[in-house]
Amino acid sequence: MKTVTLYLRYFLLRGFLLGLFLIFLGGFYFYKVPHVSFGTEKLFNPIFQMTKDIPTWLYAVEYLIFVFIMAFVIISAYMSYYYISKNRREKIYNKYLNLFAENQFEFMFSEAEYTREKRRNEIQKIKHLLNSDYKKRVFLNLLRKVNVQIIGDGRISNLQFLTSLKYDYLIFAYLHSPLLRHKLFALKIISDFQLEGYDNYILKLVNRKNNVLHTEALVSILKLGMYDSLHFLNEYKIKLTIWDINIMVKTILQMKTKNIDYLDLINSENTHISGLGIMLARINKRKELKSEIKMKISNINEFVSEEAFLTFISFADEQSDYDFLMYTFEIATEKAQLLIVQQIVNYKNTVEKIKFLNWVVENKSLPIKVEAIRVLLDIDLTSVERFKHSNDLLIRHSCLQVLDFNLV
Repeated sequence: MKTVTLYLRYFLLRGFLLGLFLIFLGGFYFYKVPHVSFGTEKLFNPIFQMTKDIPTWLYAVEYLIFVFIMAFVIISAYMSYYYISKNRREKIYNKYLNLFAENQFEFMFSEAEYTREKRRNEIQKIKHLLNSDYKKRVFLNLLRKVNVQIIGDGRISNLQFLTSLKYDYLIFAYLHSPLLRHKLFALKIISDFQLEGYDNYILKLVNRKNNVLHTEALVSILKLGMYDSLHFLNEYKIKLTIWDINIMVKTILQMKTKNIDYLDLINSENTHISGLGIMLARINKRKELKSEIKMKISNINEFVSEEAFLTFISFADEQSDYDFLMYTFEIATEKAQLLIVQQIVNYKNTVEKIKFLNWVVENKSLPIKVEAIRVLLDIDLTSVERFKHSNDLLIRHSCLQVLDFNLV
């Protein structure tokens, strides 16, 4: 019933706005004709005699003025309603927040002293206070904020408190509401309390085109621990953004997810999922996947290739790894090239190392030249001295940056 009410409000408001638009649009035509026929019925224009002799252009101007005046009245009325509503909500928030907090903490931490009857009375007292949707949201948000800051028995008690208030119907209604803010609120409550029974619908929300809703649904799935292996990312063919990936990585680290199927992610046909798998392998130091990640370096997708480079560089511990990095240097992104130059200091073949760094200084962009000279400064001063007097202005500037001279 709550869901039906939300949809009725949603469509009635939009229907009202559409009706106003159609009235204004139809009015322009109606007041310039003697009558409008509806089958055998006729609706006569009472002011036609006053408007029939007015030139069309003048009538159009007058009607537009009328529309703008009415629009101003409607917008002013809406703004007044908005500010009155906002002030009322602020008063409710300030008045009830402390009251809710006091009742909540008394209930949570004094529960052992309550008889069953007293406990029921306390719950009824809180329910009585929650006589509007806004008050319920304030209260639920307070419970949520408390829940993320406590552990153990306190969290269990908090969840029992939520359950005893029987707010499933409100969460369900908000989750299915046509309004984005309601869905987001419901997802936060579900994920932070790790409520069960909403899995299937949350998975449907993952495929929504709205990026905010899509991301929040992903975070909810991760917080609920529904799929620790992250298999669902491939099964549902989800299109991820870089923002999604960063949020997911942060959440996975917070939740300390341990059962990730790295190979399934790395070998995904979805390039962003493949990149996510490579990134997680690097963060969790899964060096046993080095050979699989090495194969992704030549991927045509820049994101996958860069993540593969960054991960392989962090895993490099054999001379053959550095040989491979120097060989594939040209196809690396600038970020990866900078990291390769920094890590090449671990390469044991000094002659090849110096030769490679010299080539980098002579052929690459300014930031990479500077990094290569910085490395050479520690292993081959002869090369640095030569570059200092190079005929190439960019190389000389690179040297001056490293040697901490002012550029002219």
